[in-house]
Order: sequence, then structure tokens, then C-alpha cells
Amino acid sequence: MKNASFFWIQYRRYCMSTALSITSQIAHYARLGQFDGARKLFDQLPHKTVSSWNSIISCYFQNHQPQVAQHLFDQMPERNTVSWNGLIIWLHKKWNGKGS
Repeated sequence: MKNASFFWIQYRRYCMSTALSITSQIAHYARLGQFDGARKLFDQLPHKTVSSWNSIISCYFQNHQPQVAQHLFDQMPERNTVSWNGLIIWLHKKWNGKGS
């Protein structure tokens, strides 16, 4: 039984490190304005974390596609303060004429 729990701990660590690495790549694509590449990585991610959701949503906000970002936000299974703050900041910019 110890070997099985060790395996699952290692597997979980691997999945988390992979998710973090891909989330960083999504954010990098967003900074470069390559949201198609970011979306492809996100769609291929087997275990989407709140951070990966936030990264892809941010990508669409940064590339002036708020409808896609809002749709993804609505699909998020879990949200944190970063998720809500990102939405609020975008809405604030939009209402003040600074957003798309």
C-alpha cells in the first residue's frame, strides 16, 4: 500500500508541475499576442487549474476579445480572487473607455 500512495504523490507532483509549466507557456503566448497558440496549449491541458484558466482568460482580455474571455470565465469550475479581480479590472477599463 505504501508504494501505491508514493506513486500517487509522485503522479500528482508531476501533474502539478506540468500544469504550472504549461500555464507559464500560456501566459508567454499571451504576452506575444499569440492567443491561438495559448488556446491550443490550454485545450490540450488534461488537468486545468485555476491558474491555467486565469491565464487563458487574461490572454483573451489582452487581445481585445472580451466575449471569449467572458465565456471562458463563465465556464470556470472554480474561481479565486485573481479570477474576480481580472474581470473587475477589465470591466472598469471598459466602463472608463480604456478597454475594447
